[in-house]
Amino acid sequence: ADNAVPHDGWEGGLQYLADFSGLGIGAMFGFKHADGADMLKILGQPESDIEVWKASGRITYQGFALGGGWLRQSSGLAAANTSIKGSSWIVSAAYTTDAWGIGTGYFDGHSEDLVNVAGKDEHDKWIVEGKYVLGPGVDLVGALFGFDLDAEGTALQAATGVGNGTDNDGWGAIAGVKMSF
Repeated sequence: ADNAVPHDGWEGGLQYLADFSGLGIGAMFGFKHADGADMLKILGQPESDIEVWKASGRITYQGFALGGGWLRQSSGLAAANTSIKGSSWIVSAAYTTDAWGIGTGYFDGHSEDLVNVAGKDEHDKWIVEGKYVLGPGVDLVGALFGFDLDAEGTALQAATGVGNGTDNDGWGAIAGVKMSF
């Protein structure tokens, strides 16, 4: 018996990759299952087993790339009365020519979190990034990114002053040299 963590899991997926005269197409679909921690089942916690569905796709053509993905966690518990059920999606676009590259992306996710509290955790992220190849294996890279995390109960707390939700948001920038050997 494993009382602390999910166990006895399996995962499967299908992937398709093709190139049609320079048009690249990729698609993936997958499923994962793991038995929930035995202690959660003993405590009578429903939906302790973890089940995840996911899909993604990508199209490329002459330096342009467009991609996206979706994930749905239909069941699962992190601890007693703490659900990890939720969903997320992501979309990205990029362009690369010669030594230059630029890209952008957006992520949106939601999870149930505390079973006995109304609402859900909400998480959004965005990024704009660029690179310049200085030489073989040496890239100058930089990005500007932001995020917004609203824990369940945040709207109730803002409206009434009652609740335990937190709101965490911000942005950042990074620049550096990436080296590959």
